[in-house]
Amino acid sequence: MIAAQLWRRSLLAQGGEAALARTLRTLQPISLIALLATLVLLFGFQGEQIVRQPLIIALLATVVGVLVEVPVMLSVVRIVLWTRGWYEQVRTV
Repeated sequence: MIAAQLWRRSLLAQGGEAALARTLRTLQPISLIALLATLVLLFGFQGEQIVRQPLIIALLATVVGVLVEVPVMLSVVRIVLWTRGWYEQVRTV
């Protein structure tokens, strides 16, 4: 998130809102594809373990990264959306 903030500030300083909007439009489909690919690959590599040992998976949810990573990613998105006003306030200062 720190790297993203630094990149965002750099884009705003160099090209303003237009550069930021252009970059976000470019990254939006790529980020969605990357997230879906991550989910497919993680389930693909762990599929045999999930089927073979469902009880262990249920007890040690961290064995399957998706069970931890997706809620964390969704939480980060929620935090960013919740603090959206702060980002807009920083931009105008």
